Amino acid sequence: MAGKYLKTLKIISVICVMITFLFIISASLYRYYEVLLFKKYIEDLLKKDFASIEMILKLKGSVDDYEETINICDRAIQERTELCAGLRGFNINIYPDLREKLLNFINSENELVQAKKTIYLKEKYFFIKLAGLEKFTANKVNSPEKIERYISFNREIPDLILEIGKSVDDYGNIYEKVLSEENDLEKDMKKVSINFSSVLKVYHLSNKEMTEDINKYVETIKIDRLLKNELTADTVFIEILLELTDLDSIGKPYREKFFKFSDLSIDSRNILIDRLNNFYPLSDILREKLLMLLKLRNELSLSKRELLETYVLLSDNMEFCSTGIDMITSSDTYDFSLQSVYINKTIPLCRQTLATIPVLNDRCDEYLMKYDELLNVEIELSNPSFKFNTLTVMKKYEEKNKKLIYSLKEGMKKVRFNNETLLDKLLEFQRLLQGILYY
Repeated sequence: MAGKYLKTLKIISVICVMITFLFIISASLYRYYEVLLFKKYIEDLLKKDFASIEMILKLKGSVDDYEETINICDRAIQERTELCAGLRGFNINIYPDLREKLLNFINSENELVQAKKTIYLKEKYFFIKLAGLEKFTANKVNSPEKIERYISFNREIPDLILEIGKSVDDYGNIYEKVLSEENDLEKDMKKVSINFSSVLKVYHLSNKEMTEDINKYVETIKIDRLLKNELTADTVFIEILLELTDLDSIGKPYREKFFKFSDLSIDSRNILIDRLNNFYPLSDILREKLLMLLKLRNELSLSKRELLETYVLLSDNMEFCSTGIDMITSSDTYDFSLQSVYINKTIPLCRQTLATIPVLNDRCDEYLMKYDELLNVEIELSNPSFKFNTLTVMKKYEEKNKKLIYSLKEGMKKVRFNNETLLDKLLEFQRLLQGILYY
């Protein structure tokens, strides 16, 4: 009886051992199945991820359709966000550290895609603004209101170019960071026998070249479009100055408008001078020629303004003197006190006019000298070896401006004679009135 009991006990023990062994085997097999399933899931996920990132890495720096390219980037970010959500919810207990590293890598890829999208956004906004500026300039900036808008419009452009450069640098830095993460992840994947293909490594050189190409392209845009546009606008400014040769048209409203335009054109030109020194990539010889051109344009603008201001002062004085002499000599009823007041006001103005005539003559000579200097610089820039050989306007207005100066100088001879004669008469009237009043 005892032997039978022991035999049954042995059988039960063997069965228990076998059940335990089968349970362990089953658990191991299930774990192995889960690992295989997870690896398959990861490999499928990586294929989708790499196909998506590869499409982004193939995008060039400058594209024809910015909207479509930006949409491609947005879709890539959305796809990768969905991959992360799926990965977080799939077999959480399998390779948790590797899972976390992969999630961080995918998020870093999204950061890279966002950085590339930023380049396109900056480029798109820059070209919209530049096209708007070019269109505005093409309509001829010929009033103080327009030039104020032009200056405001033009100030934005360099900052937009700098933003493109910064976004390109940011993209390059992020690429290097994500590439390093990819290398680390590749090693970890190989340890657990998960197939992993490096995509960033394959496109590393082409994307580095892309950032260099963007920077080169932007530098080209600076010269071929932005600088050309600024110089074209500035040539319009100086042309408007040169067009003014009819002194009879300088009435008070127009005079104030013209002087304001002249001041604003100098402000705009000073901005351009600063950019030539610090912003535009030019050869030393071209930079020197353009700086000389703009410097002389400023000097010519100031010279013509001073000349016109002096002429206006003389004109106003002569008008008052004419009114004064009419009042003194043409009154039917003599009011000696009133006549004395006019004489005492007119005599200083006559003397001021006579003292101002040499000043105007000197300013005429200075204007002609500046004109000839600027004309010579324009002739040098008309050399085909320079890109900007369409800036020549001085020759076109040379005859009119020299005729203006000649007319002014000849007119001042008559003004001098008339004022000297008038002053003699006024002094004579003054003596007569003093005698009458004293008597």
